[in-house]
Amino acid sequence: MPDFSPSIEHPPTPHDIAHLTSHLSDEEGGSLLYQFVVGDFVLTWHDSSGPIFTDAPEVLDALRELPASTVQIGSIQGYNQYTNGLSDPLDYIRALRPSIFVPAHHDNWLAPLSAPAVAYESRLRQAIDSLPTSPELRLLTDPSDYVQPSRLTFDIPLK
Repeated sequence: MPDFSPSIEHPPTPHDIAHLTSHLSDEEGGSLLYQFVVGDFVLTWHDSSGPIFTDAPEVLDALRELPASTVQIGSIQGYNQYTNGLSDPLDYIRALRPSIFVPAHHDNWLAPLSAPAVAYESRLRQAIDSLPTSPELRLLTDPSDYVQPSRLTFDIPLK
């Protein structure tokens, strides 16, 4: 059962709702991916996971050409979640080859369409463990993990 309390305690404004609904017919484009390389440390961040395997397989080829990620912070929710489950995020993980994967764009961001991170944990761990090379999973759950900087603190070895 989704937790509606954040939406009840902090409801969207009419402006928020109008802004959201004005973009419901937008194409899937516009997802961003950044990769930062500092010495031997590679951080890759991306927002919504799209159906790149079916809609843009050349993007997977481009991602495979990037340096392997030390840490990938990536969305586990995206445009195809209701039909593809976790297959789209797993495509990104396989292509980016992270040592550590931190799910983002999750954790009940739009109840009742979304769910808390803990609702994904078991299935996500199972899916990641099924990969030939499984990254460490650092799932952030609300509220405890968001106030622990150590969850996303990394040593960066400089050359």
